[in-house]
Amino acid sequence: MDIDIKETIASAISGKAPGLSSLEDVTMAAATLTMAQTCVLCILRFLQIPAGPVYLTRSLDAISEALGVELQHPNSNGLSPCPVCLGTLDMALVDKVVGSFKEQEYDASSAAVTVELPKSVYVRHHSMQVHLKSAHPSLNAATPTDLKDVIKYMVCQTLVSEHSIASDADSDMRIEIGFAHEESASEHQFLFDRENSSVKTKTFRKRGVHYTTGDSKAA
Repeated sequence: MDIDIKETIASAISGKAPGLSSLEDVTMAAATLTMAQTCVLCILRFLQIPAGPVYLTRSLDAISEALGVELQHPNSNGLSPCPVCLGTLDMALVDKVVGSFKEQEYDASSAAVTVELPKSVYVRHHSMQVHLKSAHPSLNAATPTDLKDVIKYMVCQTLVSEHSIASDADSDMRIEIGFAHEESASEHQFLFDRENSSVKTKTFRKRGVHYTTGDSKAA
């Protein structure tokens, strides 16, 4: 992808992310996330880089150079995925989703993409955000780029570039992407088991993926 990674990251951060006014701030925040084994794309999210072409680059070296730290891919070692996104930002998964869609040979020029994440991702995301803000208090006002937005962008742009399938929220063609992570499936349960919680949950299986839903707001 023909983009200037360093310029893209610098432009996105400049005047946008509270507490990240200099390259030194960016490098320190990125280093904290790297020490926690956070993947390169989640680091970009926590640095408030909006969903865009930089998330589709496969050049880890270019991003590492731009941020000033050594980074890893969402599922770089094949065994331990990113502790925040749980590997859902792995480009191999994006390729798998797009490839599976294309194999069906649907007669469609557009598609609406929806994403369902493991519930544990939300707990992990918040925990990492708290950890980052604790290490860098100046980041208190920073809001990371939404994980679902990044996944949708990656899938939609790949569909457009490789198969000329446009993204359209009103399209009759729906692509429902459900991620599962059995190892962490019950991590969020403590939120519902705590004293005075009013949430009642149920777990169900849909197309091979387990989902947990609640029927009321937590107390």
